[in-house]
Amino acid sequence: MPKSLHDIRYSVMVIGTIQGALLLLAHELIVRKIWPGTSLPFMVAWYTAIIGAPAAVQLLMVKPQDRRPWAYASALSLVLIAVGAYFGATIDPDHARGLYFVFGLTVAVAWFVALPFAAIWIKTGRWRFSYPDLFTYAWNNTLTLAIAGLFTGTFWLLLWLWASLFKVIGIQFFSELFTQRMFIYLVTGVVFGFAVSLGRTYEWAVVTVRNVVLSTLRGLLPLLTGIALLFLLALPFTGLQPLWNTGHAAALMLTLQLLFILFLNATYQDGRDKAPYVSWLRRGVELAAITLPIYSILSLYAIGLRVNQYGWSDDRVWAMLIATISACYATGYAATALARRPRWLPWVGPVNVAMAAVVIAVMILANSPVLDPKRIAVHSQIQRLLSGRVSAEAFDYRYLRFDSGKPGLDGLIRLASLTEHSQAEVIRDKAKSALAIRNRWEAQAAGGPAEVISRIEVLPRGKTLDPGLAVFLFEKKVLSNFYCQGYRERCRMLAVDLNNDGREEYMFLEYPNSIFSFQDNGWREVGKIASNSKHYRSPRDHKELLNAGKYKIVSSKWPNLQIGEDLYVVVEGDQ
Repeated sequence: MPKSLHDIRYSVMVIGTIQGALLLLAHELIVRKIWPGTSLPFMVAWYTAIIGAPAAVQLLMVKPQDRRPWAYASALSLVLIAVGAYFGATIDPDHARGLYFVFGLTVAVAWFVALPFAAIWIKTGRWRFSYPDLFTYAWNNTLTLAIAGLFTGTFWLLLWLWASLFKVIGIQFFSELFTQRMFIYLVTGVVFGFAVSLGRTYEWAVVTVRNVVLSTLRGLLPLLTGIALLFLLALPFTGLQPLWNTGHAAALMLTLQLLFILFLNATYQDGRDKAPYVSWLRRGVELAAITLPIYSILSLYAIGLRVNQYGWSDDRVWAMLIATISACYATGYAATALARRPRWLPWVGPVNVAMAAVVIAVMILANSPVLDPKRIAVHSQIQRLLSGRVSAEAFDYRYLRFDSGKPGLDGLIRLASLTEHSQAEVIRDKAKSALAIRNRWEAQAAGGPAEVISRIEVLPRGKTLDPGLAVFLFEKKVLSNFYCQGYRERCRMLAVDLNNDGREEYMFLEYPNSIFSFQDNGWREVGKIASNSKHYRSPRDHKELLNAGKYKIVSSKWPNLQIGEDLYVVVEGDQ
């Protein structure tokens, strides 16, 4: 091995060791509740910078004595510290839920997209970027990180096997050693650094894997092209309403767009090879690229429909940002395909370079006050309440309390002191009740049975929840689950007489799938429902069928079998 590569491997492993030590220090500060471990903004900024900056140096280092990777890492650290501190200051640590994941994912995307540009600057010292080089660095980084993750995971799997084998024969030493925090952090840092250095050292192996992956994606592009074109051809015959009725049309179309962008770039690669496929297949891909903006328009319209119905949520803000980015890609590809025919593929590169800057900017701004989805969503929901689009009784105060971080909590505090509004008293009371709730699972306690009724939609249309059952559900805290606490839609229950006693039973059409019946002068949970259908139907599908009257009670063809105290139910189906 050349000395330079040996020096890089050593340096990368040293960086991994230091990184592990700093992460261990952060963990100890948090566990021991020593400042700054008690400051969430400080610790989020710490973790963000300590994970991002050293990993960038590990991938960018050409010579250990070169200062450019360290200069880039310093600038990168400032950005990561800024977005990390802001994020930490705008979340409620007790109710962050998936916010950490979204933050980490978006910052990782910006970090990853910026890395090839930094690599070229470090190598050449200039801010002129060759697309073939950008392509090579991007894919090499992807596969190097994947290999490092796989290597590190396999390493820990072997350590687990080691500890388990010795534990079986009564030797606890290895099990205790491998679970020590110091061992975990330091060893993981060293091993991950070593794995990254392997990818850097054996670049030929990375190139081989890259070619296999790209060839696979290239082979799948014609299939995806056919799907995209056939779907557009079918729409005039089916209309758009079935698409909107799914409730997740935007997600499906965005997935198709993102896959097409990925597969097209895998086919184009660095622009040095000739366009693949026979002539008619190339024309098909070209037509799909030209029609891709249609999917963007449909996606944006679908998201707009949901926003018009329910206002902005942080999920919808992210969906709109992703749809907008996808639309920019689609417009760029379509414009080049129209303007540069038949040699349009070489212009994919400039579109990608321009869009890389857009992606980095959007991901950073979305983790800043400029485009913070939490702030946008909270402002939207409160405006819907104050403008009367949502009544004070129907407004979801839990969303502000538990799902929108500090902006939501601050908004709830403002509502708790509201005076100038026609429903100010009701809003204040409900906001104060929501503020008094310690966690999302206690949310129904604030409103009593009336709150239970507001969270349940009874089907078919026209049915209402029995007040006695509402009291029972409130007392038993039956609604204490994620689905019935969500702000997007209410839980759905079906009211139907299952046992022909002249009184309706009620059953949840989603989790917890319970059935409730009035027996012995009181409501009881008598069981749960399950489906043997081979085809999944969402609660929305069930709602449409029930409201259309497409349901009936079917007696069981086969009786139950009881063995001792165990009851067995026959479920019919094809074998």
